Amino acid sequence: MLAEQRRLAEIKPFKLVERVVMAKYLMFSLLVVMPQVVHASMIIDFNSAVAQNQTSYNEDGFNLTVNVANHLETFGTGHPFAHGSPAAYNIGGNGLTTLTKIGGGSFELKSIDLSENLDSLSLAGRTVKFTGTKTDTSTVMQTHIITDGLSAFETFSFTGFTDLTSVTWNQSSTGGSYSFDNLVVPEPSTLAMFGIALAVMARRRR
Repeated sequence: MLAEQRRLAEIKPFKLVERVVMAKYLMFSLLVVMPQVVHASMIIDFNSAVAQNQTSYNEDGFNLTVNVANHLETFGTGHPFAHGSPAAYNIGGNGLTTLTKIGGGSFELKSIDLSENLDSLSLAGRTVKFTGTKTDTSTVMQTHIITDGLSAFETFSFTGFTDLTSVTWNQSSTGGSYSFDNLVVPEPSTLAMFGIALAVMARRRR
């Protein structure tokens, strides 16, 4: 019994040192890796999209749907609405486009590129209203106005569009049509998974 107590007493200091080293390792990992993970984002850019009319479009784990069948048009750089970049638009007047995560789950929408189409240059600037539905069923709304006659994509940022289950926006509330591109969707789940992995490692070392 006494020998066993001595053995345990000898082990404890080493266990303490081991835990201190592990804590320092975890802190170092968070400081070095976390900034890289936080800034990781998916960008829905339609670069791999086929030029066609469709009702639903999938890219990078996200789905875009429109409220009228085959009213979502994706196109390449040769299209007159492209402005040098593949993009998409809802061809229906006052049509609705909805973004969700395939398989469910929450996400954040950081920004989107918008441009009025060439057939609408003589009309007033487009007013586009975005409505995000959160996991607690509350909503957040933001309106962007596309510059009239710019003939190029503009980047519009969102505030508070986090913890979302969906985002819906109208084709236009003031007439005319516009295209959208480069939907930036950060990946907060990556950071959470990283933290869980580190916690499991620490637990196993005890």
